[in-house]
Amino acid sequence: MGAHALKNPLWHNAIFDEYDALERYQSWTIFPSISTYNLVVLAAQLFCWWGQFIGHYVFEKRAPALLDNFIQAFLTGPFFVLLEALQMGLGYEPYPDFHARVKAKVDANIKEWKENDRKKKL
Repeated sequence: MGAHALKNPLWHNAIFDEYDALERYQSWTIFPSISTYNLVVLAAQLFCWWGQFIGHYVFEKRAPALLDNFIQAFLTGPFFVLLEALQMGLGYEPYPDFHARVKAKVDANIKEWKENDRKKKL
């Protein structure tokens, strides 16, 4: 089948037409090349992740939650930050006393963590 197509001049013309169209419309690449904007975004992401790790180790003296639980770090963590920003900026609460309940749970978790950390040091 392939040898027959190679001998057919119509096939050659079709291939050259296709090649010309690919060149004309620059449709060779499926993904665009890395632009300056993409490099800036990549640099910002790397800088922020680096800041997260350094901040956690230097100031909190513990590993970031990313290392404990990937689901929490990538799914529930961003929602928590979004809700915190909406609450602080707009006073938004999904239901009455939501912020107070979440803050109480966070404070209890921090207290528990500190107690466990203190016990480990003894």
